[in-house]
Amino acid sequence: ETFDLIYRGQTIEHRADPLTGTRRLRDLLRPGGLLVMSTPNLRAMQIELFGPTWAHWHVPYHRNLFSESALRKMAEMAGLEVMASRHYCHPYWTCLSVAQNDLGLGAVVSHAVDFSTVDPTVVSRALSLTYWNNLLYNWRGKGDFMFMVMKKPM
Repeated sequence: ETFDLIYRGQTIEHRADPLTGTRRLRDLLRPGGLLVMSTPNLRAMQIELFGPTWAHWHVPYHRNLFSESALRKMAEMAGLEVMASRHYCHPYWTCLSVAQNDLGLGAVVSHAVDFSTVDPTVVSRALSLTYWNNLLYNWRGKGDFMFMVMKKPM
């Protein structure tokens, strides 16, 4: 069975061999079918802001991180054509980075915390950072996440 569309959201960074997995997904697409991926962006402006406390380092769960050019190269190696890409920031992940940065490297911030009930100042700071990041950096390819649409050739 083949598919017109496969969405691979926030998973490629967890895989030991993302290229093999992408090739397997390509094989599940019909000719002209689309593979849409989302993943953290290794060229994110927030890396410059938070350094080692950026939430997407997320060791040991994130095994691979990609820049847009690296993800494009992987698509090419998997036999897919890149149709479009877009970058963005999400306030929740910015909250995680703000909280981790406040606590330092020796601390752990749960990925299941509701920041509005724990520390509203974290939410306020994260919303401000997300707003400015979305306004100034996403269009430059420096958003925290990226989406990429890839097409299986006819």
